[in-house]
Amino acid sequence: MGKRLHAEGLIKHATIPEMKKPEREHETRLGLIRTIIDLKYAGKVKEAEIEFAAAEAVSNRIVELLTAIETNVNRKTA
Repeated sequence: MGKRLHAEGLIKHATIPEMKKPEREHETRLGLIRTIIDLKYAGKVKEAEIEFAAAEAVSNRIVELLTAIETNVNRKTA
């Protein structure tokens, strides 16, 4: 997501303030995924499942942000 977001979105739609939010959420999600992997290797399955739920929530927020940005872009180009 990171490369695609930079290549297509941040450059083309840099004037939209919301464009930076998905990038921050993406970094948060990557950190959670690293934590999940570490917990799984440590045998802490329950803790990993809790972190997975958090990562899923962040993923959902990313989708919501991208949908809002898409709506904003479509409105401006219409």
